[in-house]
Amino acid sequence: MSRGAALARLAGLWVVVVLFAGGSEAVRRTRSGEWPRYWRKVKLTDIRPESGFAYVASLSRSDLSSHSRPSPARLMENGVVWSEGNDLHTEIRGIGHGRFSFWHDRVLFAASDNSDPRTNGRVYKIYYPLIGARLAGAVYGLAALALVAAVLATVGAIRSGVLDPYPSLPLRLLRAHGVSLLASSGVVSLVVVAVIRAGNPQSPVVDSAWWVTIGLNLVAAVALRLRYGRVIPHYVPLAFLLALAVGYYFLTTQAPHRAQGCHTTLELPAWDAFCVAPDSASYYWSFAAREGSGGTRFWSSTRNPLYSWFGRVVVLGTGFDPTSYAARTSVGAAITDASDPLFRVVRAQILLLLAASLLACASMMRLLASPVPAVAFLWLYDHLFFTAFELNVVLTEALVQAWLFLLVAAFLAFLRSPRTWLLLAAAVSCGLLYLTRQAAAYAAVMLGVMMLWVLWRCRRRWWRQCAWACSVMLALCAIPDIRMLIETGSLTEQQARLQFQYRIAHALQYARAEDADLMPSEATRRWLERVVSLRDLEHEKIDRTLTREYDRMVSYVAANLYHVAYVVTPPDDPDFSPEFFLGVANPILARHRAEYLGFGFRFWQLGLSQPGLARIQPPGLSPLLTYAILWLLILWLRDRYALAAATLVSAHWLHVAVASFFAAPIPRMVWASEVLVGLAGLVLLWRTAERLGEGNRARELAARLAKLL
Repeated sequence: MSRGAALARLAGLWVVVVLFAGGSEAVRRTRSGEWPRYWRKVKLTDIRPESGFAYVASLSRSDLSSHSRPSPARLMENGVVWSEGNDLHTEIRGIGHGRFSFWHDRVLFAASDNSDPRTNGRVYKIYYPLIGARLAGAVYGLAALALVAAVLATVGAIRSGVLDPYPSLPLRLLRAHGVSLLASSGVVSLVVVAVIRAGNPQSPVVDSAWWVTIGLNLVAAVALRLRYGRVIPHYVPLAFLLALAVGYYFLTTQAPHRAQGCHTTLELPAWDAFCVAPDSASYYWSFAAREGSGGTRFWSSTRNPLYSWFGRVVVLGTGFDPTSYAARTSVGAAITDASDPLFRVVRAQILLLLAASLLACASMMRLLASPVPAVAFLWLYDHLFFTAFELNVVLTEALVQAWLFLLVAAFLAFLRSPRTWLLLAAAVSCGLLYLTRQAAAYAAVMLGVMMLWVLWRCRRRWWRQCAWACSVMLALCAIPDIRMLIETGSLTEQQARLQFQYRIAHALQYARAEDADLMPSEATRRWLERVVSLRDLEHEKIDRTLTREYDRMVSYVAANLYHVAYVVTPPDDPDFSPEFFLGVANPILARHRAEYLGFGFRFWQLGLSQPGLARIQPPGLSPLLTYAILWLLILWLRDRYALAAATLVSAHWLHVAVASFFAAPIPRMVWASEVLVGLAGLVLLWRTAERLGEGNRARELAARLAKLL
């Protein structure tokens, strides 16, 4: 190709970049409302009461939801917009006056005067941009790809001498140090995108910055692989880890928390505000028996003990008293007083979570021999895959996910190079997970795969190490039961207090009046006869107000416990202990085993695929199709990378199954392990690219690119 033709092609590429940049800006202005020409109005129908002043209406546009980012859509009452939108649901229900929020495939709103929108004679319409988030993302992505292609073409032109007639110091530096400059640009971009988020968190520019950052880091990773192969100098991953840590700093301490779990409209970073949830007290109370009124014995915390132990260590020296703290603290209110003793707990759990994620990222970098995991971890953190709404709430999720990241780090490092200490570290992590939240026992699947893998390779060498690892994990998991045995003389009381709520909630889902013959006593028979009729009334209310199957199922389980079991049976009545509830629940679940399994299996399906709940959904793909693609890649690769990905996906599936059969797969439970699927997808995509690059044509192309670089 002649020099003139090469220059013309290069100029054409940069023209395309400019056009896409202009298109991206047009999309941004359209979605922000600056250019309302391509907006649409749709009248609301099927309006139903929700709670308080709030009403709800179903939509056909789930992409308008504000659950992960502010929605650009608006609600109009007779052509007037009364609120900026994206309001807190508690304010819509309790204050109203035109507030609204687009949430998944519904809109929650209140009339301007808090009247009934079904009968007040006014017309309610939603007003939204025709350009959806996915189309906008595609435009931003194409712009980023065009920029990457233009940069690569420019580098190639410099290396081939096409731009030699126009020498300059920057071009000479690019020819001599192209790989280093690309890697440095990738490192810097991780910090820049976090700074942009901190400076203007709701701007669509952040999405464009993310596309550029991802594209730039992919190009840098390919360039490093072509230059160094799988043996990348140690300072390269260290530089990316440092940039990741700096990015964490800006997103945590400078950027407003995007999923503020506290009841506030202020844009506060997760580091500067925290709150307690309705069940936080059960975590910060010490794990100990106390004497109640009338000499009755009760447990200040029936949770697994590690979180309360963690909190007690962190607040040492502050004089923290759980009783007085619970009495004076408002549930859900944002607390910004840095002297509050639980502020230490929240900040400590955030630091531990981020430190553990850095270790997991470093382990994945070594396994893949690539810096790509750094941009993946920062993206996952920015997009709320790290405990989502509960990052700065006094709850176990941040601590659970910290132990989970430590387990992932040990698991991936072990698959790369088996070591005894890694096996023991994984066993300890599994034990810590269980001690923090019992449902986290699903993570033991990673330890099981590690042991099976090495036993299959060399049973004689590894069986003792595997036995030690199992012993360590089981010893840690037995601590709560041993503690209960010492306190009460019973080995079963701890499990009864942990499980009775879940079992009775599910048992009341299938209970029938004729099941009275299963009850162990006259008291339980009378109780069951009363609750079955009340259960039916509560379910009828749910059926009248909710249309989505998932919403109904979650509400059934919640109503069974809080509106039925706890209403008929006063919680302070000593005759109705956890053993009483288990005596009711166990025979019902045994008789209705088929219904129980069917209900739980459907719950599990919805937990993995429900829009707005399942976030593993790339543009244009449903969650189930995404999982199908991941499993096909696993079957195609069939190597240790596929084993790692299959284990991570299976762990998430098992966690959702535990939530589905013993509680309900609500967002906080599903999202606690969904990050594993994101990491599995990264492993599969990178390994697939490596496998495809091993062909002859790919090698020829790689050789040409290596010469250019």
